[in-house]
This record gives sequence, structure tokens and C-alpha cells, in this order.
Amino acid sequence: MQKKSFPGFTWTKGIGYAFLTFFVQKAFGVHRFPFFPDRVFEDHPSPGNQRIIVEAVQSLTPARINAICDELVSIYRRTQTLLKDKGLSEVHLKRMINVIQDRPTAQDSYAQTIMRLKKAAQATGQAAVQFEMDILNSWGDDGGYPHYPIMLLKTVPATDVLYFSNMIATRDPSDYMHKDAVEPGEWVVMNRSSTGLVNFAANEILFDEEVYNEISGWTKPAYERFLKTHSPFPFRKASRIGERYVHRSAGWRLTAKGRLLDVLLRIFG
Repeated sequence: MQKKSFPGFTWTKGIGYAFLTFFVQKAFGVHRFPFFPDRVFEDHPSPGNQRIIVEAVQSLTPARINAICDELVSIYRRTQTLLKDKGLSEVHLKRMINVIQDRPTAQDSYAQTIMRLKKAAQATGQAAVQFEMDILNSWGDDGGYPHYPIMLLKTVPATDVLYFSNMIATRDPSDYMHKDAVEPGEWVVMNRSSTGLVNFAANEILFDEEVYNEISGWTKPAYERFLKTHSPFPFRKASRIGERYVHRSAGWRLTAKGRLLDVLLRIFG
């Protein structure tokens, strides 16, 4: 493949992230239940991206896939060694969600749903709430990742950390879209949940109430109804896109025997 075919998982979650997720799932045995795939796999690729994806998969022989997975395992082992040397069995991280939306439709955005879940837990005394996260998620430490106004806090097992910014060297910008292979202060953490759902206590979800102010009408009974009807499960389906060549004249036609079989099947099932 040519260089710069598509961006990797540095500043966006696109084709590069999708392939990295595939390799991580294979290398570390991270599996999702049917119907709950990572969000990136439901995206409808543009015709240009479809060509890039086909080119990529055609170049990925079993040997190349195994080599990439082996490299990921080596990176992971190095990560674990560095964390163990510091005596860390867990790390305290934060994830910022930079979304500004003023009262969206009834189908709340991801960010607004998280804020609603926090308030619902506080109003009803529920210990924790659940919502979906991707298989690979970028978290930050105090040294970077300054997005806001919504912040998630989490104590993450060290064994779930794939890599972090201080261990990844910069690279030649003439060969890549970005000099930094990862964002400053970034920690990439694996979500091993088979459903994609992660538990959060209400105090692990923070948002700037000078930016967001709750609309009126949300009483405790309203929050109880919300929690009763809200489902965090991210049902998704995949579909085949433009996979058939159809000639304008017609397709295949039934013979006399075929038409007879068709009638019999309709009658007798």
C-alpha cells in the first residue's frame, strides 16, 4: 500500500482506527456479542473509502496480520513493564467530551445522554449507570488532553492500558499526517466489555454547569421513568452496500420446471 492512504488513530476515529480495532480484537481476544459491534463498524464508507478499504484488506495476508498483532503485543508488554516498574496496578485518568449542543431533539446525543444519566443517578440514589464506550478509547492525564465541557473520571486497571504518549516517539512528518504518533498526555485504554457497556458512578461524570443548564420538568419521578425505559445497549446492524451488478434488461428467469417448483413451494411451504 502507498503511504498516507488513510490516517491512523491519532486525531480521529476513521479507517485507521477501524483496522487497529480489528487487530486489537484479534491480538488480545477482545470480542463483542453479536449486534453490539464498535461504533466505527456501522459507518457507511464513501465510495473513495471503500476502494481504500478493499486495497487494505487485499494487502493483509495472514502473515502480515499476525506480524501486526505480534507488534501490538510487544507494545502492550512494554507498556505493562513500564507501569509495573512504577508500581502501578491502576491509573487515574480522565476523558473529555467536547460537545456543545443546545437542547437537541428527543434522541439525545451521546454527550447529553451521559449528563442525563448522571442527574438520574443523583436524583434516584442509583449507585452507578452504564453507557457504551468504544473498544479503544483515548483518556488523558493531567499533562494534556484539555477538551471540555464534559469530563469522565475513571480508575483504570493497568492491564487495560495498551500504550501511552510518553512511551511513543515522534515521527518524520514528511511520511505521516502528524508528527506526534499520539496526542500529548494520551492514554489508549482497551474496553474489554462484551457489550461495550462501562459502569460509571455519578461522581465520575462531571460537566460544566455554566455551559449546560438542565431544563425544567425533570423531577425524581421523571428520572425514575427515564431509567426504567432507557436502554444502554447499542444495537447495531451491518448491511451490504452496492454489492450487486444489475443489468437493466433483467435477471435470471424461471424455466417451466422452476415455475412449477415455485407454485409447489407456495402451496406446501
